[in-house]
Amino acid sequence: MAFGATEIILFYIMFEATLIPTLIIITRWGNQTERLNAGTYFLFYTLAGSLPLLVALLILQKELGSLSILIIQYIQPTPLCT
Repeated sequence: MAFGATEIILFYIMFEATLIPTLIIITRWGNQTERLNAGTYFLFYTLAGSLPLLVALLILQKELGSLSILIIQYIQPTPLCT
């Protein structure tokens, strides 16, 4: 579902949703003493890495008015210097 999304925010949500089964697999399998640490590190690093992307998507939504991939390609870029 993530790669079939036409909205960038829907892609973000679906991609993050795939991390939940991965976290379950990490915490259920593996060595007893290390699997909980591995799950904690996995959760921390993926959330810390994805929060800047979420902020960037929200800023892009505010600036462009849409996060639809089909609409963004037709929006004219604004010049950096006025």
